[in-house]
Amino acid sequence: MHAFLMLALLAVSLGVLALGGIAGFVLHDMLLRRVRALHPEIWVALGSPDRTFDDGGLAGCRAARRLYRQPALRHRCSPKLVALIKCTRAYGRVYLVLVIVTLAFLMVWLGRIE
Repeated sequence: MHAFLMLALLAVSLGVLALGGIAGFVLHDMLLRRVRALHPEIWVALGSPDRTFDDGGLAGCRAARRLYRQPALRHRCSPKLVALIKCTRAYGRVYLVLVIVTLAFLMVWLGRIE
C-alpha cells in the first residue's frame, strides 16, 4: 500500500510539472506579446526575439531574461507590464523549486525500491 501511495503521489507530481511547464510557456509568450504590442521601442532594444526561427526559442528566453535583470528596461514599461514581468519571474522561480522537490522525491522513491 505504501509503495502504491508513493507511486500515485509521484504520478500526480509529474502531471503537475507538465501542466506547470505549459502554463510557464503561456506566461512567457504572453509577456513577449505584450512587450511587442505595448512597447515597440523596448521590443527593438531586446533584439526583436521573433526574428530568429532557428534557435528553438532561445532568443525569447534571452529577451525575457534581459527584462528580468535590467531595471532600466523595466522602468520604461507600463505598470501592468512590470507586474506581468514580476509575476512571470516569480512563477519561474516557484516552478524551479517544484521541479527540484519532485526530482528529490523521485530519487528517494527510486532508492527505496528493492
